[in-house]
Amino acid sequence: MKIGVFAPSRATAIIDAITDAGGDAVFDPAATDDVDALVTVGEEALLSLIPEGVSVPVLPIAAAAGIPSVARENAPDAVASLVAGDFDTEAVPLIAATVGERTVRALRDVMLVTTEPARISEYAISSMGERVAEFRADGVVVATPAGSHGYARAAGGSVVAPSELASIVPISPFAIDRSHWVLPMADLSVSVVRDEAEVELLADTRRELIVPTGMSVAISTAAALSVAVVPETTPVLSGSGVR
Repeated sequence: MKIGVFAPSRATAIIDAITDAGGDAVFDPAATDDVDALVTVGEEALLSLIPEGVSVPVLPIAAAAGIPSVARENAPDAVASLVAGDFDTEAVPLIAATVGERTVRALRDVMLVTTEPARISEYAISSMGERVAEFRADGVVVATPAGSHGYARAAGGSVVAPSELASIVPISPFAIDRSHWVLPMADLSVSVVRDEAEVELLADTRRELIVPTGMSVAISTAAALSVAVVPETTPVLSGSGVR
């Protein structure tokens, strides 16, 4: 089995574990579809796969909360399970944000934020063609279930179990009522109603583009990430068995 490895450094221990289990390790392969599966170490390595897409199963090691992942100390056994074919696959939803002709993808979240500090803009959220809310804030984050464990939660949002629902949370809203919403990712949109500074779209913290006033950002599901779930994988909702 040919296994690609993405990690901040050479990841010698992971490469050795693949070789010891009878696999063929390729560090940072030029094309992800040239291998049978991938191993990523750390969140950044995993997120680096998302913009271009990946079609083979991915075994995340030491990924952030919300993503089926393996602890670093269990990595050698997990890699051996992967090489032996002792794994299932789980489809982890990705989110797509479309502005005009441009579409970007994210695993954890997309955000609209003002490019200047302490400048408030007005945003609107619509779902299934109906206006859900309008509010003034520094920005708004739309998080996948995986991303709902991260910045969205820190901003006051709900943790969402694996599904095709999104957690939508205003960032520093200019109101006492700090509402947030859980809505289907399909047929969802966020628009900039009024701005006091340029509003930027970020995808998994990547700075992507400026969103003009009055422009809607169409949110939808993208092709899911296939995550390899081995016996060593930690459940997403710890103690629940939910991966």
